[in-house]
Amino acid sequence: MRNRTVESRSTLRARRVLGACYLAAGIGKCFPSWESTEGRLTQALEANRGTVIEQPTQWLLREHEGVNAFVASAMTGAGVAIVAGEGPIVDTAIACTLPMLGCFVTVLHRALPAVIPVDLAFAGAAIWILRKRRQSRCVS
Repeated sequence: MRNRTVESRSTLRARRVLGACYLAAGIGKCFPSWESTEGRLTQALEANRGTVIEQPTQWLLREHEGVNAFVASAMTGAGVAIVAGEGPIVDTAIACTLPMLGCFVTVLHRALPAVIPVDLAFAGAAIWILRKRRQSRCVS
């Protein structure tokens, strides 16, 4: 028999809210007037001058169109999987958002300090959901 997760209503609600946030953020990346990846990376580069992450930030800025497409796709895909998925794909999608959040904080924290509490909240929600889903697994 396979393990399956029977989520509580609160866990399912939290998962759907988190997924919807990722979905909205991913779609938002397609509209520079909502959020400009190039603009954020320009701010980050100025703030990261003289640090060990100056060179990676320069590369990200130089390749901002590809970076934006990758991040938009990753966030949108994760959002869809988290909202509508079932089984291990949900856990995988949630877990894969954690390193992404870590990268955002690493690159942006000097230019945009608000990224720290926001992304910590997202990471905390993700970890809470993963933990609750793991606790609720039952053998069918």
